[in-house]
Amino acid sequence: MTQGCRIQYRLYNESDRPVYFVVFSLDSAGRLLVLNPDAKNTVGETPGAIEPGGNLSVPGDRPYGSTVSGPIGLVETQIIFSEAPFDRTLAALEGGMQQVRDAQPIRVLLNPLQVARAVLEDLHAASMTGAMNAGISTDYFALDVNVWATLSFVYQVIENE
Repeated sequence: MTQGCRIQYRLYNESDRPVYFVVFSLDSAGRLLVLNPDAKNTVGETPGAIEPGGNLSVPGDRPYGSTVSGPIGLVETQIIFSEAPFDRTLAALEGGMQQVRDAQPIRVLLNPLQVARAVLEDLHAASMTGAMNAGISTDYFALDVNVWATLSFVYQVIENE
């Protein structure tokens, strides 16, 4: 991707229940970024959720969008989906983000270890029913791949020509 290009992901929910998501990115400068979960795409939409049969654009149809910037190098974006809300993750993110000047819905993550643990706790909570049905101890993290998924996107930032 050339510096200055805009990047956007289109997410679809073809299930019969809401799907919750969080978006993290490691930029070419080594910063861990998160899509601000409070940034709604349209009026009435729940932040971080896609309603049944719905779809949305991440980071949204905003004039400032998400512009590819930073030094030349690799960027990786992870979109994590779950059948359950990311309550612990959102709590860990609150106050743990710094505004990025040129990309308003994108924030620098200031507390990555706490957020990583919160993500694991949320996925574990979403997986509890499956773990208990399988007879797996819930004293440890048990992650049922039937209730969550992760998509990874990697691209290289190159200079404008």
